[in-house]
Amino acid sequence: LLGDGLINIPAQGNDPACVGDICNIRGLCKFLIDEFANTQAEDDPPTYVELEVLAKVGQKQQAKQQQDQLLQNSKSNKNMRDENCLPVDFQAMLDELSKTEIDRSGWRSWLYQTCSEFGFYQTCKDDCPFALHYHQVDLDLEICRKVFNITNVYDNVKATLDRYGGVDISDGSRILSINGNVDPWSVLGLKETDIAKYSLPVKVVDGASHHFWTHAVKDTDSPEIVKVREYTYSVVMDWLEIGGTGRTAEHIS
Repeated sequence: LLGDGLINIPAQGNDPACVGDICNIRGLCKFLIDEFANTQAEDDPPTYVELEVLAKVGQKQQAKQQQDQLLQNSKSNKNMRDENCLPVDFQAMLDELSKTEIDRSGWRSWLYQTCSEFGFYQTCKDDCPFALHYHQVDLDLEICRKVFNITNVYDNVKATLDRYGGVDISDGSRILSINGNVDPWSVLGLKETDIAKYSLPVKVVDGASHHFWTHAVKDTDSPEIVKVREYTYSVVMDWLEIGGTGRTAEHIS
């Protein structure tokens, strides 16, 4: 519970246009600030204010999750959830992940890929909010071992780096790299300053979260999202030699 966050902070999937008071980062921050001030004023002297506020956020997020599950008539995790409790049973989670039935979320498939190829684990040591050292990489390695019987994750990650070259893609061609500058994963990607080094098109989208431009088009999409969609289309059409632009992708801006 502590290692993976007392509350859900939608840093990766932030949607500025979502409906709900705590469904995006702006709404969540406003709720935290307002509730902190109100709770602090009510407590004299203040005690456990932070935990009280986080508990309120957790309750609201859980209520929204249960509402979404009812609307979708979802039966997933039926045995793991209770009306008034947030499940923290590690073994129950492993049992769910060990099921081989196809799941719409694709969560099991992604975890398998982290174990067999990428790693990409979101660990936290000295810089965790609220609690330190609760989620370290050993926890993820244990999931690989118990769910997939994979015990050589480090070797698998090295093999992937050796095969694809990591961030050194100077020998590659027709590779388009786009990241949002508020996406936590963007620190692992190329930056626009890398264009000269790799001679490949790189874009960083201001204010965008994790591949937000690939989501369904909305009237509320920012100008930056609209522009990068047009840019992507232009680059791909140029590579396919459709449209007769006569330009290379490196020259499209």
